[in-house]
Amino acid sequence: MSRPVPHFHKIKRLEISGGGFLGDVSVDLADGLNCLIGGRGAGKTTALEFLRYALAQMPDPRRHRARREVLENLVEGNLGAGQVAVEIETRDGVSYRVERVGGEEPVVLDDTGQPTSLSVAGLFGAEVYSQNEIERIATSPSFQLDLIDKFREEELGEIQRKLLLLDGVLGNNASEILSLEAQVEELESQLTELPLVTERLEKGFQVRAAGEGSEFEREVRHKGLRERERRRVQTGFEHLNAIRDSLEATTTLCRRAVQRRESAELERGPNQGVLSQLDTTYLNVCEDVRSLLDQALDRLGQGAGDVETLAAELQDAHRSQERSYNGLLQQHNEEQDQARERVKLQKRSADLLEKQRDLEARQQELEAKRRKRRELVHGLKELWQHRTRLREDVVRFLNGRLAPEIRVSLDPASERSRYKQLLCETFQGVGRPYKAPAEKVAKKLRPDALAEIVEAEDPLQLVERCGVSASQARWIVSRLQTSRARLELETVELGDVPKIELRDGDYKAAPKLSTGQKCTTILPILLLDSEKPLLIDEPEGNLDNAFVYHTVVKKIREAKQTRQLVFVTHNPNIPVLGEADRVVVLCSNGARARVAACGSVDEVKEEIETILEGGREAFEERRRRYGR
Repeated sequence: MSRPVPHFHKIKRLEISGGGFLGDVSVDLADGLNCLIGGRGAGKTTALEFLRYALAQMPDPRRHRARREVLENLVEGNLGAGQVAVEIETRDGVSYRVERVGGEEPVVLDDTGQPTSLSVAGLFGAEVYSQNEIERIATSPSFQLDLIDKFREEELGEIQRKLLLLDGVLGNNASEILSLEAQVEELESQLTELPLVTERLEKGFQVRAAGEGSEFEREVRHKGLRERERRRVQTGFEHLNAIRDSLEATTTLCRRAVQRRESAELERGPNQGVLSQLDTTYLNVCEDVRSLLDQALDRLGQGAGDVETLAAELQDAHRSQERSYNGLLQQHNEEQDQARERVKLQKRSADLLEKQRDLEARQQELEAKRRKRRELVHGLKELWQHRTRLREDVVRFLNGRLAPEIRVSLDPASERSRYKQLLCETFQGVGRPYKAPAEKVAKKLRPDALAEIVEAEDPLQLVERCGVSASQARWIVSRLQTSRARLELETVELGDVPKIELRDGDYKAAPKLSTGQKCTTILPILLLDSEKPLLIDEPEGNLDNAFVYHTVVKKIREAKQTRQLVFVTHNPNIPVLGEADRVVVLCSNGARARVAACGSVDEVKEEIETILEGGREAFEERRRRYGR
């Protein structure tokens, strides 16, 4: 990680066309240090944000929605109906052109100008920091974690993709487990009657007629067996009907899809040939599937007919057997009442035994889902641990490059806000104060330890380990046992917490530093080796000129050897002493911006002097006053 990067991504050119504040502006950028300068309102910040927008480097809306909306409004408001295009060269030396209009996704063109299916975000990376964003990083642990993650972005991005996928699988698994648990509980409740029915059948109704007890007993038993046989036939028909309904519904979907496609008229255009092939393929697939479904329905109909034949045969046998049973029953009047009661019990027993089999199937399915969940949770924790190890590698790298002035550390799995939020949401509505107990539990116990206590139904441990009252402990356990949170405790994430410190006598954490010290702490990290272009709006913000001269300029000179830099700046030390490879001078008449000059420091030295130094007279006056 510490070796210079021989090849890196480069932004070669920025073009804005079609109107808007920066309409018809084009800028060529050098491989090293590029500085955008100009008066206030000249469009420098907008140009930088256009680069961010075209390269799909906008903030993640899931985590920074407000910030993304602000930037999108800035870009799209200035772009209007125009287009921003960026010519890029990847670290492998391959050139592309990226075009984007407001509200649409970027389109990547190859070096011949033909559209590709490539995603610019997956093809080309850039690090972009707006005004005051460096200070925001120093203040926010979550932004600091983002900064650390940039140094192992590909590996951590792959872990994040796996975590998102796993989160969905675990969510479905939890829903399935809760549904099966409810079914098992309901069946177990219904089956409490089974032992009593079984006992009454075995002991209370031993029906026997004099001289013919064994035959009568057998017929009464067979009477109950016939009920179970009829139920077996009924269940078979129900299963076949369910399969038929499902197949017919799918057939209807195929038929409707074909009808809609055939009736939809599409205006002829340049892609008519491809669309015609697509329609043909689509219709063929639907027709093939429908044909297969028709075959399946035919086979199902044949099978249903065979089942009906056998069911009718069984029904005829039952009628004959019922006549024999009723005839035998008439010969033993004294035992008719007991026989009828026994038949009722046999029917109830058959129903309960069917539920017993259903219960056993549900229990097996539930255990399989629980085993799967244990495997998924194990995989989840391995991903968390792998992510932490990668971040710890980055921390060691940063300390090796920045110590002793800057110190970085990581406290693994110590951020508990999501865990506490889960507990508060679960306890809310219990009719008593819930925030204080939730905070105590979240502070003292890890989620997996709390899950074990809930599973063991051991509220006393909560009293001993968390300092909650006995009554609080009981309702906490009860509430968690009867909610989805019982399963979510296994998967709630404890985040890693970074700490970035500056040596100022003693080490001081970044959030406690002055504004200037915050930038002093974060900027050197941003300037470390990377293959990605670094774009910053006013990197000198809140820094004194001495620090810019002695520290920032030195690091810029080092960084531009191994990565491209694009800075918006008002400080002359950065382009002049940083030996900028390209200085772009923007100006504006209030309605439209334009490029007033572009070139090396020597080629635009008059503009640098005027804009950044205040003009020749001001520059000479300062030199006269400071000179000896």
